[in-house]
Amino acid sequence: MPLDTGAYAQAARARNGATPCDPPYHPDMIELTPLDLPNLRRIEAVLQEFVL
Repeated sequence: MPLDTGAYAQAARARNGATPCDPPYHPDMIELTPLDLPNLRRIEAVLQEFVL
């Protein structure tokens, strides 16, 4: 899932020599699916304990 597809990300890809066909995300990123949502909610709950 791309994090940023806006003008800033497009300009960064252009500076790095990427073509419009290149994926707009870092190659090491993973694509999240709806099955990941329960785990992400648990992670979020733990992180919020430290923030609050």
